[in-house]
Order: sequence, then structure tokens, then C-alpha cells
Amino acid sequence: MALSPHNFPKSPVEEVVCSFSPGKTGKPVEIRFPSPYPGWQAIRVRIRDVISSVAKDEIHSCCLTYTDAIPLFSGEHPEDLLPVIPRVPGVYAGRLCSGPEISFSVESVIPDTILEVWCRREEEQVILICTVSGETGVNSRDSLLQWFDRAREEIHLMFDALVTGKVLDRFS
Repeated sequence: MALSPHNFPKSPVEEVVCSFSPGKTGKPVEIRFPSPYPGWQAIRVRIRDVISSVAKDEIHSCCLTYTDAIPLFSGEHPEDLLPVIPRVPGVYAGRLCSGPEISFSVESVIPDTILEVWCRREEEQVILICTVSGETGVNSRDSLLQWFDRAREEIHLMFDALVTGKVLDRFS
């Protein structure tokens, strides 16, 4: 599935982390992309280059994590931006120091893989973390790149399913 990018002028992405373990005894490899978000194509090129230099055997596990920071404006509550977050009742909502938090995991469309989601309030923003991880058993650079492409698509779809139109408008 080919997803069109959001093309936000200002991306909510705070960090992207890609990791994989080459071979049964290979040292795990982690690649971090801090804000500003360079775009998926730049990340994909870096993953490809790293795979070429370190992955000589089968890759046994992979992980892709996107961390987004969504600012809360005056009078907004986390559940206004991400309806999956439970609403804190009445007067207590205005006195929140942190939370509410929610986490859940679902089976991925990628075999032997799960998608985990964490949402929490931190100061005047909502942090949304989406992670796709699993056992891959791939043995080529192209297969591994395809795994990361599919993981990114799944995170993209989950982001769109979780946030309100208000969030999408905010970054457009």
C-alpha cells in the first residue's frame, strides 16, 4: 500500500527510531532521527545504507517507533485531540498535572508483529508513541526495507485513526 505523506509544514514528529538485529548473535543496530523530521524517504535511505554495511545474515527482529508531540492550546484537554484518551470529569480536568495515560497493542498486518500505542500528557502537550515490532526472519536488504515501509504505513494509518481533525488541521 502506498500512502501519501501528510506533508505538514511543521511536523509533530519528535523522533523516529529504527532498530534491527542482524543474525542470531549480531549486535542490535539502532538509528535515531530527532526533530526536525527529515521525511520517510531520507529515513529509508539511511536504513538502506546501514543495512548494507552491517547486515550480512538474516535479520531476526525489527522495530520502528514514531514519537509525536501535539501541543495543547489554552482550554484544550488531551481527549479533545485524541478521543481514545479517557475524559477526566468536571473540575478535576482543569487541575491535571499529568495523565491521563493510555496504552494498547494490536496485531499488525505484518506477520509475527505487533503495533503498540502509548498516549500521555506531558506539560502542555500530548505525547503519542506508536511502535511496530516483531520477528522478521528476512534475509535481504530489499525485504527488510519492505518491512520498514509496511511498519511506517501501519503507524501512519494508526496516527490518522487516533487523532481528531483538529490535530490534522493544526499541522497542515
